[in-house]
Amino acid sequence: MSNKTNFYYHREWQTLILLSLAVLLIAGYVFLVNRVVFHAVGKQTAGREVATLVGEVGRLETQALALENHVTLDLAFEYGFLETAPLLVSWRSYGRE
Repeated sequence: MSNKTNFYYHREWQTLILLSLAVLLIAGYVFLVNRVVFHAVGKQTAGREVATLVGEVGRLETQALALENHVTLDLAFEYGFLETAPLLVSWRSYGRE
C-alpha cells in the first residue's frame, strides 16, 4: 500500500470511531434527559398524593375528636367496656419470670 492509501484507510477508521462516539454520546444524553423528566413527573405526582393524604388525615383526626366528645361512660359500658383493677408493677420484679 502506498502512503496515501494508508492515510485514507486510517482516516476512515477515525471517522467511523468519531461518528460512533457521537452517536453514543447523543443516545446517553437522550437517556439521561428522559430519566430526569420521569423523575420530575414522579416527584410532582408524589407531592400531590402526599397533599391529598395529609388532608385526609386532618379530616379523620377532626372526625375522631368530634366522636371522642360524644363518648360517655354509659355508652362505653353499652359497647362492652369493662373496668379492671389497676395493674401494679414492682420495680424489683420487673423483667423476672
